[in-house]
Amino acid sequence: MAFAESDGSVAGFTELVVRGEGKGDAQHYTAGVLPGHRGHGLARWMKAEAIRQARERYPDLAGLLTDTADSNRHMRVINDALGYLPAHQRVTLQLDL
Repeated sequence: MAFAESDGSVAGFTELVVRGEGKGDAQHYTAGVLPGHRGHGLARWMKAEAIRQARERYPDLAGLLTDTADSNRHMRVINDALGYLPAHQRVTLQLDL
């Protein structure tokens, strides 16, 4: 989590999950920044720091995975900058019956 210096309130959070043995692929789930703190690079910094810590603590990790919707342009830019590469695509269809 990232906290605002002004009052200590939560500014953003991210979650990176590593399996118990610290091997295989880790999964980088949520990264979110509260509206009042957006536009300052906080999401990028949090994700980068989570990756750095995971690599330092778990040197045997095979890789890091993340899922991001095509519509989430801001997070896709961040993920591209951090070196994530597309590995699969999921298509969801909704039908009115």
